[in-house]
Amino acid sequence: MTHTIRIVVALCLLTSCPSLLRGETPPALDSADEHAIELALRALKMAPSDLSFMKTNVESELVLHKASVFLQQPLTLPAYGQSVMSHLQSVSSLTALARFSREQLEILPGYSDFTFASISVDPEFLNGLPPPVARAVRKIADAAALSKALLAQALPADKNAPFAAFAVDTLELDKDKPEVDSWEGLGIDTHRLRDILKRSDDLELQDDELASDILNASDKLDSSLLFTAFENLNAAVDSAIADLRTNTFTEEFQVETDTPLGKIIVGGAGHNVYSNEAFLIIDIGGDDTYLNSAGGANGLVGRPISIVIDLGGNDQFVSKQSFSQGSGVFGIGILAALGSNCTFQAKNLSQGAGFFGCGLLMTGQGRQTVEADTFCQGAAKFGAGILWQRGGDTTYKAAEMAQGFGGTSGLGLLLDESGDDSYVVGGKYPCGWLPKHFFTLSQGFGYGMRPFAGGGVGILCDLKGNDHYVADVYGQGASYWYSVGLLLDAGGNDTYGAYQYCQGAGIHLSSGALIDWSGDDTYTAGHICQGAAHDYAVGMLIDRAGNDKYSGDTTAQGAAINNSFAMLLDHAGNDSYTGIDTNQSQATGHDGGKREYGSIALLLDLGGQDHFSQGQTNNAVWLKPLYGTGLDCEAGTNVVSALPRRVEFNNFTAFTGTSQKRLYTIDPVDPHHPIEQLLRRANSDKPDAAAATAELKKRRAEALPWLITRLDS
Repeated sequence: MTHTIRIVVALCLLTSCPSLLRGETPPALDSADEHAIELALRALKMAPSDLSFMKTNVESELVLHKASVFLQQPLTLPAYGQSVMSHLQSVSSLTALARFSREQLEILPGYSDFTFASISVDPEFLNGLPPPVARAVRKIADAAALSKALLAQALPADKNAPFAAFAVDTLELDKDKPEVDSWEGLGIDTHRLRDILKRSDDLELQDDELASDILNASDKLDSSLLFTAFENLNAAVDSAIADLRTNTFTEEFQVETDTPLGKIIVGGAGHNVYSNEAFLIIDIGGDDTYLNSAGGANGLVGRPISIVIDLGGNDQFVSKQSFSQGSGVFGIGILAALGSNCTFQAKNLSQGAGFFGCGLLMTGQGRQTVEADTFCQGAAKFGAGILWQRGGDTTYKAAEMAQGFGGTSGLGLLLDESGDDSYVVGGKYPCGWLPKHFFTLSQGFGYGMRPFAGGGVGILCDLKGNDHYVADVYGQGASYWYSVGLLLDAGGNDTYGAYQYCQGAGIHLSSGALIDWSGDDTYTAGHICQGAAHDYAVGMLIDRAGNDKYSGDTTAQGAAINNSFAMLLDHAGNDSYTGIDTNQSQATGHDGGKREYGSIALLLDLGGQDHFSQGQTNNAVWLKPLYGTGLDCEAGTNVVSALPRRVEFNNFTAFTGTSQKRLYTIDPVDPHHPIEQLLRRANSDKPDAAAATAELKKRRAEALPWLITRLDS
C-alpha cells in the first residue's frame, strides 16, 4: 500500500524570546549592565557602536547567520544566550527539542510531495501484544515509513567517502586499529577508510582532500527534509510514550518480528536482555540490559532508523561500542530511557550524536552514569545530537567533542534539568603545544572546518543543582572558526575548571559565552579564559549573582588579543579576582600587532565588596593599554532602559545548508617531492619531525622556493 503526503509547514526560524515576558530567569544583561558597559566604553572614549569593528575578515562556506551577527554586534550574544535558556527551560517534549535544533541551525521546515510505502507489521504479532503497546508499535511504524522516504531524498548517495574523511580527521584511528576492525565487524565498508589511513601515515594526503570529501557530500544534503524526518519521528515517540504511561503493565515476555526496516522487539515487565540490533524496541518495565546499539541508527549498514523506548527500571546500556544509544549516522536514532539509576557506556558517535543525521538520548529522573569517548553526549556535524537528562545527580565522562559540541552545520546540545552533576572531559588526546594537557572541545563548544567552512552551535545547559565542570583545552562556552559556543547554568553553587581557550572564549572569528545566573561559583583556568577572545573573535563570561572566585593566568578575566572583543561581567556578590599576568589580565586590550586596529576588553563588577589581585579598588574605574577598562561600582537594578538589541531572533536569514562552489581549492602537489616530504614530516607527530625541521633549515636555499609555492596551504 502507498500513501501520498504533502508536507507544508510555516516559515519560522527562531522564535522571539518569551522569557522576557514570563521571567523564568533574569536577562543575561539587564539595563544596569548595559548602562555600565556604556560607562566603561565612555572611559575609552568609545560607545557600544564601536564594538562593531570588523571581525569577519575571512570568507568561509556554510557560515550561520548568527555566527556573523555576534561578531559584528557582540551585545546580541548574551541576548541569544537568554533566548536559548528560556526555550530550554520550557521544553517538555522530544518534538520541541527537534524543532529547537532545526531553528538554531536556521533551517526552514521541509516541503515535499512524494509517495512512500507503509511499513508492514505482522498482524498476529500485534494481536499478541497489550493493546497500548500494539498502538505504539503501529504509530512509530507509520511515522518511520514517512521518515524513511524523507531520508532517502535528504541524504547523499555516497556515504563512505564523507564518513571515512570524518572518521580519520576526528577520531585518531591511526592509534586505534581495533576500532576500525570492530566497524568492519558491524558491516561497515572500511576499504576507503583504510586507504586514507595508510596514505595519511605515509604523508600522502592532499591538503584539502578530507574537507572536500565532506563538503562535497554536504552539497547533496537536504537539511530541511532531514529535520522534517527527525521532527516526525520524535512526535510519534512523544505520542507513544504518553499513551504507554497511562497504563500499568505486569506481564513478563520478550517477543520479536521482522520488518523491512529491521526487527521490532517488545519486552515485558521482567528482566530482559537485548543483544540483537533492531528498528524498534519497546520495553514496558523491569531492570534490563542492552548489549546492542540501543537506538543507534547507521545508514552505512542499512539501518537508517532505530528507536528504543524503555519505560522504567534500573537499566544497563553497556554496549561500549560506537554508533550507540541515540546516534544518527546517515539516519535518525532515538533512545528514550525513562528509568532511574541507569548506566550508559559507549564509545564514539554515541549518546546523542549526529553525523549527516540526528541522534537523541533522553533519560529519566535518577542517578545516572553516562560514559563515552569522542563525538558524543550531544555532538553533531551536519545534523543534530541531543542528550536530554530529565533530572537527578548525573555523572558525565568523555574524552573529546562532547557535552554540547556543534561542528559544521551541526547543533550539539546537552540539556540537564536538575541535580548535582559532574561533567568531566579530557585525558586522552594530548595537546601538542601544552605538555600534560589534552584537547577537549566540549561543554558548549562550536567548531568550524578552518578555513573551508564555518561551524555550528554547541550548547551545554544545566537548569538546577550544584555542578562540577572539568575540561582542558577548548571548552566551557567557547568556539573556533565561525561558530557559537554556550555554557548556560541557571542555578546552584558551581565549580568550573579548564586550562586554555575556555570559560567564555572566542577563537578565530568565533563567539563563545559562559553565563551563570546564580550561586557562589568558582572559576579556575589558565590562558585565554574567563571572558577572553583571540583573533577577530568575541568572548564573554557573565555571572548574575553570588559570591564568586575567579583565578586565571594570562589573557584572562576580560582580556582580548588580535582584533577581538572580550568581557567579564559580574552583576552582584562579594567576588575575588586573581590574575597572574598583570600585563594581560583583568581588563586588558591589545594593539593588534601588525594589524591596523586593536582589541577592546572590559571587566565589570557591579555590586558587592570585591578583591582584585592587581590592586584595583572598589567603586573605581581603571584603564589598561589598548584598549582595556575595568569598572567596579554599585550599579543597582534600574538605571536606564535597555540598549537596543539591534537584532531579533526570529528574523535570521534562512541557512540553506549547501554551497554553490568551493571557496578554497588547493592545487594538488607531489607528496613525494623531497622538500614536500621534509615539510610534511616536520609538521607531523612522527619521531623524526625535529630532524626534518633541521634538514629544512640546512637546505633553506633549496627549500624556500618550494615553500613559497605552498603558502596557499
